Amino acid sequence: MSVVALKLQRAIASYQQGQSRETDRLCREILQMDPRQCDALHLRGLAALRQGSVQAGIDLIARSLAVNPDQPMAHSNLGNAYLESNRPEQALAPFDRALRLDPDLPLALSGLGRALLVMGRNKEAAAILERAHRASPGDVETLHDRARALFQLGDMNGAIDALERALVLRPDSAGLFNDHGNALLEVGRTDDALASLDRALAVDPKFAEALSNHGLALLKLGRHDEALRSLDGALEFRPGFFAALSNRGNVHLQQKRFEDALADFDRALLAGANSPEAHNNRSAALLRLKRFEDALASADRALVFDALSPEALNNRGLALAGLFRYAEAEVVFNHAMQLAPTFVEVIQNLAQVLLKLNRLQDALVHFDRAIRLDPASASTHFNRGTVLLNTSRYDEAAAAFGDAMRLSSALPYVSGMALYANLNCGDWKGYHQRTEQIAEIAAGGGCAVDPLQAQLFLASPADQLACTRAYVDEHHPQPVVRMNASSKYRHDRIRIAYLSSDFREHPVAHVAAGLFERHDRDRFDTFAIALEAAPAGDRMRERLTRAFAHFHDASRLDDREVAAKLRELEIDIAVDLNGHTTGGRLGILAYRPAPVQVNYLGFPGTSGAGFIDYMVADARVIPPEEAHAYTESIVRLPHAYLPYDDTSPFAEIPSRSQAGLPEQGFVFCAFNSSFKINPAIFDVWMRILKRTPDSVLWLRSYNDAMQGNLRLEALARGVAAERLIFAPRTTTTAEHLARTQLADLFLDTLPYNAHSTAADALWAGLPVLTCAGNAFAGRVAASLLQSVGLPELITQNPEGYESLACSIAASPEMLADLRARLAINRQTHPLFDSDLYRRHLESAYITMWERNQRGEAPVGFSVQALVATCNRSPH
Repeated sequence: MSVVALKLQRAIASYQQGQSRETDRLCREILQMDPRQCDALHLRGLAALRQGSVQAGIDLIARSLAVNPDQPMAHSNLGNAYLESNRPEQALAPFDRALRLDPDLPLALSGLGRALLVMGRNKEAAAILERAHRASPGDVETLHDRARALFQLGDMNGAIDALERALVLRPDSAGLFNDHGNALLEVGRTDDALASLDRALAVDPKFAEALSNHGLALLKLGRHDEALRSLDGALEFRPGFFAALSNRGNVHLQQKRFEDALADFDRALLAGANSPEAHNNRSAALLRLKRFEDALASADRALVFDALSPEALNNRGLALAGLFRYAEAEVVFNHAMQLAPTFVEVIQNLAQVLLKLNRLQDALVHFDRAIRLDPASASTHFNRGTVLLNTSRYDEAAAAFGDAMRLSSALPYVSGMALYANLNCGDWKGYHQRTEQIAEIAAGGGCAVDPLQAQLFLASPADQLACTRAYVDEHHPQPVVRMNASSKYRHDRIRIAYLSSDFREHPVAHVAAGLFERHDRDRFDTFAIALEAAPAGDRMRERLTRAFAHFHDASRLDDREVAAKLRELEIDIAVDLNGHTTGGRLGILAYRPAPVQVNYLGFPGTSGAGFIDYMVADARVIPPEEAHAYTESIVRLPHAYLPYDDTSPFAEIPSRSQAGLPEQGFVFCAFNSSFKINPAIFDVWMRILKRTPDSVLWLRSYNDAMQGNLRLEALARGVAAERLIFAPRTTTTAEHLARTQLADLFLDTLPYNAHSTAADALWAGLPVLTCAGNAFAGRVAASLLQSVGLPELITQNPEGYESLACSIAASPEMLADLRARLAINRQTHPLFDSDLYRRHLESAYITMWERNQRGEAPVGFSVQALVATCNRSPH
């Protein structure tokens, strides 16, 4: 053996023993003897690479290949040198040359695969790495790299298989267990993922990436406190770790700790400022905080970095919807849906926007589509039920809410919505048990009913307050920035703004139109803030436009913009006429745009909002001892709090036969809304019919399901179905008032009375029999009867109610006396003295304003009764 060969043999041995300096010395000696000795050049290059002299190593291997280009291992090592120096593009050519010389060379195959993986050419990388694995089945790194390529391609099952094969070869690898757990998370095998991540941390307890993934797995399992411990551990060992901060923010989102989530996402932005994920997560937190403008800015920032992100587009749409920019939101959601046709949340959100745009059929189509994609989504069934409820398809709505409740009985408000829908179609199965369950959920602090349903299903004002407060906290949080309007406006007249979605043909407008027209223009400057548009040709809208000194259509403005408008107009007293009824927007007054803010007329209960100062009521509907159950200071008018327009006209009275009534017999009337009729009051009504021969019960025309179910319920109680007569809808209020005079006695509902309907009946000369309830909504008819001088028609329990109804029906003299006294009292008592009512309400406004001008806090008070100016003539 030659001297060169012996020295080369010694150089190879020293290299294999990790003695790079000795290797380099021996190779130098060889090259002094033979400068073109390619193996020595190659080996010296490898020694240089091992010592960190990357460019020197590359140059030496290149010189070796210049001497002998047919060295597959040298080409492969040159490629790996480029790869290790972060030059994957330059590595491709050497790897290709090596594989042309030796197509099955494992190091070249694995190196080429790794280079392609680094360059993001994952499909090519996966194919090459499969070849590398076949060439060298025991190479764990090749399997690991192939798993990474498959993961990037979305082939999670392939990645899991490759990782599991690698773990057989190296069962103590924290990195393999971490990636295995991460892939299992992607396919929803969360428990298995947690087990793998536990094993990764058993090997390396300080492995930050594994701790972050461990936290993510615990988050998916709903184990929030444990998740936070893992994520905090990741951040301890790797401060500013983007994934851990992002996951931590998501834990806080699920815990509804939105400020903490926002702080986490802000920290994540410092760690990955150009990350669309960080900006999008920040947008999500801001959405939960109702900071819609900031949420929109964050979503837009995310879209700068990833314009095709369905998640960012979804958050952008939600922000626009939160700002009431529904048309723009629709465009954004449609774009997101085109990019991700199966993104159920986007489809749901698009449907919600269409619902807000009153395109109910379009909304229903999209909710149906979302259910086809995810039939187990309780929220989608719930939202579908909401659309059906708004289209008066109550039986279908009840079925949808029932589906939602079966999928998630804990879904907020589902219990109340389901029962409310059932009430509207007369389906009373399990009614008593369900109301008890709702009361139990509410007593435990759960969200079982919205504020309107609370009036139906919760017994006391205190229970209703607790429910309403929880609803307001969720749906109408006070904005971060409030306007805090000046309390020292100096105007010649007090500026009053009435805010309502019901400035159109609606019961609120019907009873209050005369009030608005009569306001003292010398003392008050009146503004209408219409929150919804009215149909073309709506006569009431036309009338109200003339009734106010200023009429503003604010239907296209968001809450902040409406609040800013009130501030710009320097409104002294803002009066909300909606409360928690359909179309209400308490969020406007949450900005505190007026010095005095009032809850009035539209909603028979507390607003539950700390930013509303006063509530207009009377001593009957809110006795002094119950003031604690209202967040507002109570202002009590001396008579009924409910106004009435004493110019409401009557059409020509039809005959009984024209109205579908029998010519003979006693006619009980109950023109109450369908949701106010429950099995308890219906039991009483049926007993009254059975005790009153030849009597009928005249009801409003309800949906087919309601009418059919009421007939069946009557039969079940031994009353012929034909004794229930349903009055068709009239085209005008005047026609309704005229036909109401054909009835003999109006039967009220409990626990939610007739309100404007009872006032209409009394205006038409029809006596109203009521049973006083435990809360505001159940005392309105009693308030009306007290103000019209017929307190004997107020009963205190169902037994007294039933007995008095039967007595009146059996005594023509008693009925005649009631009707005669009502005919007189309509003209002499305060209930229908619209001008007297106006003066009382204005006195209340002046007191509120004067207290504010003196810098005094709101306090409850009673308005002193004024003397009527004159009697009214009958209409």
